[in-house]
Amino acid sequence: FVAFMHVWNATFGDSALSMRVPPMVCGLLSIPAVFWAGRRFVSDRAALIAAALLALSPVHVWYSAEARLYSPMPLAALIAVGC
Repeated sequence: FVAFMHVWNATFGDSALSMRVPPMVCGLLSIPAVFWAGRRFVSDRAALIAAALLALSPVHVWYSAEARLYSPMPLAALIAVGC
């Protein structure tokens, strides 16, 4: 992710908005990823509840707006768990 952000920074600049778009996308992709992983292991209803809780979690929303590694890490972990 750090290498990706280096290329992103060189391409789109280092404004606050451009540096926060990739973590925001990772945070948004975490919602279907938690649904997918939950559906594989538990049930559709539990996966839907988990996705709703993640979407409404203030901590998840807060850290998805940070230009740091906080939102790509859970996304990578959810993809790994789902696989």
